[in-house]
Amino acid sequence: MATPNERPLTDMTLVDNEPLNIKKLPLDGAYRWIDLTFILNMTNTATPPTFGEDDILNYFTAVGIRRNGKTYKFNQPLRFGVKKQTSDIGTPSFYQAPSTTASATYDAIVQYTIHFAENILNENDLSALLQTGELTNLELIIATGDVSDIASANAPTINTRTVQIEIRDFTGTGRNGGDINKPSEEKMTDIFELVEEIDLEVGKTTFKIAQDIDMVAGANILEHAGLVLDNGTASDDRVTDLRTWNVKPRSSDLERTFKSLTRRTKTEYNLETKITGFFKIDWQEKFGRQGFVTSDKSSELIQLLTNGITATQDKIFLYSKFV
Repeated sequence: MATPNERPLTDMTLVDNEPLNIKKLPLDGAYRWIDLTFILNMTNTATPPTFGEDDILNYFTAVGIRRNGKTYKFNQPLRFGVKKQTSDIGTPSFYQAPSTTASATYDAIVQYTIHFAENILNENDLSALLQTGELTNLELIIATGDVSDIASANAPTINTRTVQIEIRDFTGTGRNGGDINKPSEEKMTDIFELVEEIDLEVGKTTFKIAQDIDMVAGANILEHAGLVLDNGTASDDRVTDLRTWNVKPRSSDLERTFKSLTRRTKTEYNLETKITGFFKIDWQEKFGRQGFVTSDKSSELIQLLTNGITATQDKIFLYSKFV
């Protein structure tokens, strides 16, 4: 019988513009989730700061999980990851906004959870746990920026940068009678979730993006999602249309106007409010459990039609969830 365990790990201190690499996460259980609470203690100047869109989320430029020092199982910028998590559970993560009061000292906080499950709403879904019993090491990697990523004018001073880490894992016997933490004894669905940051070139109106973000050959894509930025601000207007199809064999699978896709995302995933510039496509809903089946590593293609890129900071965070 599998036994669930939940426990906090040691709080960690972050540094500006320097990745925090926690190389010794416990290897004594199969992870169901890793919960992260990011806390920035800040002090404002005598003039209230002007915070950018998504303020403190921009400070955490990447959150990743890496196995045995080489294979990323999960890697996302926090700004995108929080929006994606909102679309998965239907409500925003806990977020305590930074203060705009002059000379105030305060905590700005955001909570974020990395899930290892096919159904993240089921705490006891044991189908896709992150098994650690046969790993040599498991790393949590958090990359940071600096205060210029948070505020565009009158930036506050960051006094401390802390991440609180808690985990839920399982030990004991799995459904087949083996050690639930060893893939050689209990097979799990090994799900990868990776984001690629793609620049949209100035003056170019059609972008063809062959998916090649560390996918294994012949991957089954379970979900796509994306966030489009216009000069750093989320936008529904920069991209006009999105198409995705399989090159080998050639087939057109989806073609939508971008605005209709973002609106549909709000409705289909029961979001409290629409997320500007964000879309999600669940290929398992469209094609069944196997999702979008590709024939080789570069067989899938996404095409974006834009209304003209005018800023060098125009980009899309493109997410793929695959097995």
